[in-house]
Amino acid sequence: MKDVLELTNELLLQGRYIDLDWFKKELLKKVNNNLLVEIIIKKGIEEHNLIIKNNKVKLVKKFYIKPKHTKVMLCLSIPPFEEVALKTIL
Repeated sequence: MKDVLELTNELLLQGRYIDLDWFKKELLKKVNNNLLVEIIIKKGIEEHNLIIKNNKVKLVKKFYIKPKHTKVMLCLSIPPFEEVALKTIL
């Protein structure tokens, strides 16, 4: 199974703008979590992997998120704290 970063790189072609709504919809089909899709996009912008302009998204460089930790982390949460858990891990 592909991870989220591989899926993101697969959906976005480097150097070409793609409709942002289409990208979100396609990524959502794979990860089935709206919050995770939004966090991926936010992290992509923060890490300078993605540019969003006029509701289009472009992959500037291969999507990669710098890990915050070098150790394996397990974060368990219950709603409504899912967002905190995802942000902690990513």
